[in-house]
Amino acid sequence: MRLKNVFFGMLALTTGFFWTACGEDEEVTITVKTYHVEHVTSTGGRIRGQVATSQPVPLVRAGLLLTAQYKYPSITTAQVLESETSLLDFSLNLSNLSSDSLYYFRAFAQTADTVIYGTTYSFYPMDVEHDLVYVEGGSFTMGATPAQLEWANANEKPAHTVQLDDYYLGKYEITNAEFARFLNSRNLGVGATSMTSSGVSAKMAFANPKGLVFDADLSKWTYPEGYGAKPVVYVTWYGASEYCLWAGGRLPTEAQWEYAARGGSLSSDAVYSGSNDVDLVGWYRGNNNSSILELPTHVGGEKAANELGLYDMSGNVWEWCQDWYADYSSVSQENPSGPTDAAAEELDLIHKVRKGGGWADTQVSNLRVSVRAGNLPSGDAGSIGFRLAKSAYEE
Repeated sequence: MRLKNVFFGMLALTTGFFWTACGEDEEVTITVKTYHVEHVTSTGGRIRGQVATSQPVPLVRAGLLLTAQYKYPSITTAQVLESETSLLDFSLNLSNLSSDSLYYFRAFAQTADTVIYGTTYSFYPMDVEHDLVYVEGGSFTMGATPAQLEWANANEKPAHTVQLDDYYLGKYEITNAEFARFLNSRNLGVGATSMTSSGVSAKMAFANPKGLVFDADLSKWTYPEGYGAKPVVYVTWYGASEYCLWAGGRLPTEAQWEYAARGGSLSSDAVYSGSNDVDLVGWYRGNNNSSILELPTHVGGEKAANELGLYDMSGNVWEWCQDWYADYSSVSQENPSGPTDAAAEELDLIHKVRKGGGWADTQVSNLRVSVRAGNLPSGDAGSIGFRLAKSAYEE
């Protein structure tokens, strides 16, 4: 996209790279952001950039730069890629890349006087495969249904009707091996920090000796022997969300998670996910013989699956959901995703939803399908992981 004399409306941004010029009346600030690669494949991915100005200003052109040769791609050394959407927030689907190469990219905006660049990011293309279960949509009652009422907490009420479209959900929780591939694909070092899709510079995960570790000699993320197939923990909500975007999906909404945990259209209305006997379907402190020093997570599939063929929806590790943690409403809803980021800020909501219970829980009631809790999205814990969701329709 080659743009000449294009004017932009006002958009306030708080981070990024800035260029400021003093005009006759006031300064003009141009902000350029680059976002990390999403929808990665063995031959491509999707990259995205954003340009904003403090007041209308003419730009010569703007877009995304890509190169496999230079660490800081510039207009003279890299390909200027065409934008697929509006200039303020634009993305590009890449193809025909090599899985043997490290690609660098960044957004830019060019004025008559200078070029402003966003942060440079890099990635390795690679295959991203997951075992997903198709979840046929439908209507269900979410929250403190009759089977849950004996143990229901106040935050599970009021029960309310939800209608959902079809979607896919990971058969298992995301593992250490899978998350290490994500960090290494995005070429993230020991800090494991990147700009998230919502524009936040956030920590993705925390190294721990019984899960993800960063090998300084190899300059890559790895994991101890025997832990690759166990669910990743000490991962923030931001890291979980970014993994899902990298893999071409997203975190499940709280409603999607609970509907699937209940068995979807095949639900037997069990207390736990797939059974009224928690020991058949879930790991918790009462049936976990591993020492806490060993980080007693379990490989997915050791307990029975629920009606949809999903494992560990009750127990093993809690799972991050997409939504901000907020009170329920009695109003019927269709494909709810909770408050927007802007609404969450206005409502002083600071936690993200987690569901399902985990290995550290001593109360089996915490493993019920309607139980909900919240944690800071920047927080990490040895009993919180996540699984991947994808739309049943092309996005």
